[in-house]
Amino acid sequence: MLCNYGYTDGTGTYYIQIDTDACIECTKRPCLDICPGNVYELVENDWEERVAAVRENVRNQLKTICSECKSDDAKGIIPACIRFCEFGGITHTW
Repeated sequence: MLCNYGYTDGTGTYYIQIDTDACIECTKRPCLDICPGNVYELVENDWEERVAAVRENVRNQLKTICSECKSDDAKGIIPACIRFCEFGGITHTW
């Protein structure tokens, strides 16, 4: 299942998408520790599986919190949470 966390405002669209099917396969969950903004937490889904999610209290602040990790294709910058997710379960939209 694809879960979207974030918001859209007058300055743009700021979402983190987590593929919980990919997350279930992961046992290391580096996204929890590698994120300098500490935006991720483990939650239990409807099937009692532990998956990563974006903490509710930061969902409306992603533009600011994730700004230091913002992707830049021209410079080859990939956010750490995406780069270290070995199952490709995290994507960003900004």
